[in-house]
Amino acid sequence: MSSGEGILKLPGGHHYKLLDSIAAASDGVWISVFEFHAGSLHFMTVGGTVGLTVQIRGSNAPEVPASSAHGAQVGSDQVFSTATETVLSIDNCPRWLKARVSAWTVGTVSVYGIFRPA
Repeated sequence: MSSGEGILKLPGGHHYKLLDSIAAASDGVWISVFEFHAGSLHFMTVGGTVGLTVQIRGSNAPEVPASSAHGAQVGSDQVFSTATETVLSIDNCPRWLKARVSAWTVGTVSVYGIFRPA
């Protein structure tokens, strides 16, 4: 499975993989979350994680933005210096959302999202 793919779609919510075991800086892939009200993102880092920063970016552009466009930051930087897991909640989802690895030294990161309809 690759970054940006849907994993599971149920009436109560959709499950996406925003980043799939990324081991480098990455612009990420925009996914449409227009039909969703809220969601939660699960970050998982593995390996000798050092200096890894993930940003959640949002956009209300009418069309999917280019992967090199970063829109506005949602929340604050998620900075990892050890292998760990953490969860971030999002209220009032924008039209488009992506996870972006803005800084990377060592380690891999995956980001999963579960989004619930309004």
